[in-house]
Amino acid sequence: MFRVDSNTSAEVDSGDTVTDYLAQERERGITIQAAAVTLGWRDAKINLIDTPGHVDFTVEVERSMRVLDGAVAVLDGAAGVEAQTETVWQQADRHRVPRLVFANKMDRVGASWSHVLADIANVLGTRPLPVQLPWLGDADGQLLGIIDVVAMKLLTWTASGTGSQYVQTPLPPDHARYEEAVAARDALIEQLAEVDDEMMDLFLAADEPSLTTTTTTTIPAASIQAALRRVTLANRGVPVLCGSSLRNMGVQPLMDAIVDYLPSPLDCPAPQGILPDGSTMRVGAATATDSAISPTADQQPLCALAFKVISDVQRGPMVFIRMMENRAVLYNVNRDIKERVHRLFEMYGDQTEPLDRLSAGNIGVLVGLKHTRTGDTLVLEQQHRRQRRTVPRLAGVDIPPPVFFRSVEPASHADERPLQEALDHLLLEDPSLRVRLDKESGQTLLCGQGELHLDIVGDRLKRDFGVQAELGQVRISYRETISAPHQLTHHYDRELLGTRGRARLSMTLTPMAVDPDTGRPVNSTTVAAASSVLTHDTVAPMIEAVRDGIEAGLARGALLGFPVAHVAVRVDQLAVFGEESTLAALRACAGQAIGEGLAQAQATLLEPMMRVQICVPTGHSGTVMNDLVSGTRRGHILSIDDGYDHDDGDAGGYATSTTIAPPRRILASVPLAGLLGYASVLRSLTAGTGNFAMELHGYGAVSSARQQALLTEMRGY
Repeated sequence: MFRVDSNTSAEVDSGDTVTDYLAQERERGITIQAAAVTLGWRDAKINLIDTPGHVDFTVEVERSMRVLDGAVAVLDGAAGVEAQTETVWQQADRHRVPRLVFANKMDRVGASWSHVLADIANVLGTRPLPVQLPWLGDADGQLLGIIDVVAMKLLTWTASGTGSQYVQTPLPPDHARYEEAVAARDALIEQLAEVDDEMMDLFLAADEPSLTTTTTTTIPAASIQAALRRVTLANRGVPVLCGSSLRNMGVQPLMDAIVDYLPSPLDCPAPQGILPDGSTMRVGAATATDSAISPTADQQPLCALAFKVISDVQRGPMVFIRMMENRAVLYNVNRDIKERVHRLFEMYGDQTEPLDRLSAGNIGVLVGLKHTRTGDTLVLEQQHRRQRRTVPRLAGVDIPPPVFFRSVEPASHADERPLQEALDHLLLEDPSLRVRLDKESGQTLLCGQGELHLDIVGDRLKRDFGVQAELGQVRISYRETISAPHQLTHHYDRELLGTRGRARLSMTLTPMAVDPDTGRPVNSTTVAAASSVLTHDTVAPMIEAVRDGIEAGLARGALLGFPVAHVAVRVDQLAVFGEESTLAALRACAGQAIGEGLAQAQATLLEPMMRVQICVPTGHSGTVMNDLVSGTRRGHILSIDDGYDHDDGDAGGYATSTTIAPPRRILASVPLAGLLGYASVLRSLTAGTGNFAMELHGYGAVSSARQQALLTEMRGY
């Protein structure tokens, strides 16, 4: 199973891509949500997940990465590695997913093979292993075909009545690019020998290279392919291919490379599961200590991760997992509830194919699960009953916190229920979307990853669900903190439904030091309690109740109701009053104490700080940097990459074109408020040639003048 970073057929150009079936995707020409298709190639069955590259939809990449065996990164042959590509590559690095690279659009003016290879080495920090060379016309630079340097074949495509015909012929010695292909093959073998012991043995055993005899003639293509597979699976290098998907050039060799070099499910390590006692085990391994997947893994007890959920109007929730049987009774480990599978499907974009069973390693969609959400672990219910203490839970999906929000209100009273139902559907599909109610204004707030993210949600509300709703302007999701320590004692004494609840709590709130490199607090929130009247058996639930109350209180600050950050909470003393100190009373006491402390302390606002990477042509870099450090953006330049030195070998031996300057990469820290509408501004400043990616870096203090302006703006006074 593998992932494609962008679409690789001419359907993208015409807007008919199978995996981009949402109206918003086809209109904007981008991928918004991950979609799965299943196809066959040679003797292999391939599950393909097409995911977005835009940072606003990074959760789609993150949850797909959790179940991937391999990935294909598609680069623009003219642009090379773009800012958002680097972000996705880092996600694949974190999950240790083996990859191929396909340099697309090599028929475009300005496309540069050497530029792509240099970018892979310098920007992505990996070893490019070019297994092909583009064959370009000498006069016009037109892509005539591709040279396979492993098999020393010439690959050409000729127009036919059904599209284009793919032809492979041996590369003749009198071909204009023959000597270059021989040199490229030798360089590939030398690079493989540096990272693969078996290839090193073959390389040393080969004849001594001379002017007439090279390793090309002594090492067979099968040995090179085997070494490429080993190196790829070990993440020690990345095979690089090229072509033009619009003209269907290079697609067939790419599919061959996927089968030859990317892993099958049996080549991947067994996922780690957490047992109820906190210990870990390898799910699907032959033994408890083995890290490899067992060939008989599909005969072992089911343990599946629900990595994606979509909401279908007719079928209800559709849960994506790997491997499952039809009409089974499942147990959701995360939510402690039984679920019944009604139907099992295989997906082809938005089309379905009913199945009775999926073999191990394949992707299926379950219909009938009402409570399962993204990141939940599913096992067979009978297995859970027999082995309750040894049923593992798989690691979930990391969901980034929202940084933007906008209000959403029904246009009329009749639209209130449809709006709520539509939001429930969207929340089920997109775990990075949050909905909360502002208690002061009574408004419903949509919280998301970016401006585009919220624009798409608003458009889907109106178009896909037919809801008449009014959306407010995009705003920043700030945080609140305190600037000085504060101590307090809070006494809770209240009677509710004839039952009296009492508790007394003394605590200290302290502002936390922030790491200047990460933008995150050095310590985490702490809760401690001391009381001589509490026994060991009663401490644990009481401490949990106090912790719950503290966390609930920190969810809403005293200034504008934003969540509280960078505050350490220490419980100095907890007094209980017999049976009157119920867990509910402890929770209420802790929550009220936090609210009181935040109101009395010197509360301040924190704003999201983004780490921004911008790729621009050198001629526009000065204008872009001046704009970043202006009073409007309030950014700070962290580093500037002036391009590659063609003489010192920093590009891994791949020099960029002498006629095409590499883009300048600018790394900056910028408050999120200064990046509203920045995509349009950057296009204007760079004549449409610049692109950028950003990620949340941390939260920084807001100046007193700006804080007062924000309070006035949001409160209205």
